[in-house]
Amino acid sequence: MAYPLIVSPEAEAELARAHEWYDEQSAGLGSEFSACVDEVFSRIQRTPRAFAEAYKNVRQTLVPRFPFVVWGCRNANRTSFQLAGFVLADVGGGW
Repeated sequence: MAYPLIVSPEAEAELARAHEWYDEQSAGLGSEFSACVDEVFSRIQRTPRAFAEAYKNVRQTLVPRFPFVVWGCRNANRTSFQLAGFVLADVGGGW
């Protein structure tokens, strides 16, 4: 079963900032970042329980090639997966 993903507005904004910051570092790098994030999202939709449990029902996984962690959990009735992303490095002045 593929779970629908719910991405919080804060996580969407963080992803957009990271995409922009990576593009400023090297042309096209933002698109590579977004493609890696999309692949992580697809894997989460297919197998959300396959990822490490960080705290109680909160799962986490690293984005390949980038210092970025995706955290999320299934909703109470287990029909969708709520996502939030957090940058591990100072990307776009977030720290």
